[in-house]
Amino acid sequence: MAAIEPQRINSIQASTAELDRIRASYTKRSRLTLPTIVGKIGFWLLIVGIILYTLFPFYWAVASSLTPANDLFKSPVPLFPTSLTLDHYKVVLQDSSFPPASCSSPCCSGRWAPTRWAGCISAAGRSFCT
Repeated sequence: MAAIEPQRINSIQASTAELDRIRASYTKRSRLTLPTIVGKIGFWLLIVGIILYTLFPFYWAVASSLTPANDLFKSPVPLFPTSLTLDHYKVVLQDSSFPPASCSSPCCSGRWAPTRWAGCISAAGRSFCT
């Protein structure tokens, strides 16, 4: 085994020290300052606000459809229904023209592509739903 020259050993030690200095400068320091914390909290509050603003109309539609009619006209209207009913769905599905009209939606939206134009333009298209 050949001996390593003393100059080579010094350069290796110097480069190791240099590498340690470089590594120390790249270590992740804590960046939790007050503006950073406030910014992150503000960002997440904004995200939660946007989600609530987006989802609330869907909740309100479902909640008001399950609320009895006399409770809908209370002032102030409660956010959470105290009693639930399916009467509104019964009226829509049994006592109205909603079922035949809802049948034309898949026809006209292209679900049945060959009948799309015939179903939407001509009067013969109603024969699919009746």
